[in-house]
Amino acid sequence: MKKNAHYKIFFILVLMLSIAFTASAKSKVINSIWTGVPVNIDGSTEDWAEHTLSFEKKVKVDYAFRNDSGYLYVLFILKDPKYLTSISATGMTIYFDTEGKKKKDSGIIFSNKRISAEQFIALIEQQQGPLPEERKSQIKNTPYYYIQNYTIINKKKKSSSPAEESVEVKRALFRFAKGQDTVVYEFAIPLEKRTELATGIGTEPGKTIKIGFEWGGMTKAMKEARMKQMGDQTIRTTATKAGDLKSTRSDGRASSGTMSSMRKRSPKKYSFWADVQLAK
Repeated sequence: MKKNAHYKIFFILVLMLSIAFTASAKSKVINSIWTGVPVNIDGSTEDWAEHTLSFEKKVKVDYAFRNDSGYLYVLFILKDPKYLTSISATGMTIYFDTEGKKKKDSGIIFSNKRISAEQFIALIEQQQGPLPEERKSQIKNTPYYYIQNYTIINKKKKSSSPAEESVEVKRALFRFAKGQDTVVYEFAIPLEKRTELATGIGTEPGKTIKIGFEWGGMTKAMKEARMKQMGDQTIRTTATKAGDLKSTRSDGRASSGTMSSMRKRSPKKYSFWADVQLAK
């Protein structure tokens, strides 16, 4: 009986220490600063000159937040080139969790998308109307263009209805600029989320939210392309050794050993989270 009592006391002490440790390990809350004038999203730190920056040591990033009644503005400065791994291909993903957890159910992937000259012309005409032939010829002199693109992440809803598409929503914006030793990103993200698939956080001034940053690694499309490439290489190698094409795999899938090799050679993914107290 005494032995059981000792075990119970020990268990209670461990539980109390665990609760105390969890409470002390809570993330530091970063205060967003109120701005009466919208931040100019141009990839510059000029609008943040007097702002105190937070520092994420594990990835050597300076960052800060500002907000007004309609937008959350984010400054993100990468200070070490090694943490830029594949960011140009994967873009920057920003997750939002209004419940203070680290869920990746809602967010936006910001990236630069390469399009052809013909696609660029179609995009301009969609926004501004028909272009003169002379202007089209000038555009076609450059085969490819890069546009600012974003993809909405919403794992709770897969499609939007016609009624939702007719609702006018605010757009998210971002720009980046490379300096001598840094890369500066600026983002403007609507606070209000008018539809499930609109760009927006779903919060309001004065609330506390959790923001997650993620970049690098490989996208789903990149992984599929790599697996197909390595699978094809495995087939060719096996056929050469066996001298018999009939004895090789024909489905183009990579073996488990090939997939393990792919993971080892994949660029690293980086991420961190911050608790943000919005100003009001």
